[in-house]
Amino acid sequence: MPKRPPPGPAPAPSLWPPRRLLVSLASLAAATLLVRAGFLEYVAGGIIDGAVRNIITLILGFTGLVSALAWFLRESGHARPLKRGVLFGVAALVGAGIAALRIEGVSGDLVPRFRARWQKPRDALLEPAVAAGAAAA
Repeated sequence: MPKRPPPGPAPAPSLWPPRRLLVSLASLAAATLLVRAGFLEYVAGGIIDGAVRNIITLILGFTGLVSALAWFLRESGHARPLKRGVLFGVAALVGAGIAALRIEGVSGDLVPRFRARWQKPRDALLEPAVAAGAAAA
């Protein structure tokens, strides 16, 4: 039985995303475009409205973002300080968004309306209601 040569060193991780990630991101982008264009209604029928389209778009976009971020942090050949910087930068952006914004409400299509936390709610900007008895006196 012939001897196999010893395996060589593992190839260095690439700085560019692999083809499988690019195909996945392209598939997610195509699916998002089809959902936004309304082609899902032909498949599922009238159950698909604006709210369902928005939720599906949110899920597809989040999946693509997390996939790209996971590849960058785990499998890319970038320097470790850059990876940590990106991780802490993303965490800081999410934390700043949570600290600075609040969801004031959602539309009928489940699109959130954000407002800065330091601004008064719109209800607080209304003039106080006067009781009917106090107005007559």
